Amino acid sequence: QGTGAAQWLIAIPLMVIPIIIFWLLNKFISFEVAVITLAALGFIGILFISVIMDMFAQSYKKNKYAMINGFKQTGE
Repeated sequence: QGTGAAQWLIAIPLMVIPIIIFWLLNKFISFEVAVITLAALGFIGILFISVIMDMFAQSYKKNKYAMINGFKQTGE
């Protein structure tokens, strides 16, 4: 139990996307706009976390049997 490669592959875009957004806004507009934008995106994420998690749960429920069948091994 720990942090494996799959968790890091998921975490990399979560770290890189905000950095790119901040860098672009800071370079082409201003530092203040970059900070305010990231703060606003974080606040929106906090407000809609339950909606986002419900969407993930519905997607998982819809695809769970296909995933289970994909992991089944044949006796050959």
